[in-house]
Amino acid sequence: MEKERVIVSKPLKPKKPRRLSAAEREKILIDNFIGLQKVMVNLSMKFENLSDNITKLLGVFENSARDYMVNKGRSSPDKDREYLTQLNTLLEQNKAISRGIMQLDERLRSSRQVSESPQKTTVISALNNNLPKMETQAPAGYEPSIQNSQFKQKSAQG
Repeated sequence: MEKERVIVSKPLKPKKPRRLSAAEREKILIDNFIGLQKVMVNLSMKFENLSDNITKLLGVFENSARDYMVNKGRSSPDKDREYLTQLNTLLEQNKAISRGIMQLDERLRSSRQVSESPQKTTVISALNNNLPKMETQAPAGYEPSIQNSQFKQKSAQG
């Protein structure tokens, strides 16, 4: 059986800081002072840039406030017309999409009528008779964002 070795070390005495000579202290102080001056110059330049940016931002807010007061919150009539035409186009496209969904729903209902019981088909047919008929032609001025063969075929026939 081997004996375990235990190493006992003497506690280390804290080293006393060595005393600096006056010349060494002066050099360290001068280096610290120069470093502090560099930091202060850098900080001063950054504050100057920040001040310039805030001035520019304030100018933007002043211009927008002046324009708002002149126009009383309204945009020009040309822009209003442009927005209205875009909204009308979007509305027409929405109508065309809803018509397509209604047609799909009618096809699904008709395919379900074949497979369901006669009592349910009478309810469905009564609902279908009460629904308004939707036209399947594309609205005037409609420009689809994707190719839609259904509207092209219908407009060619009609």
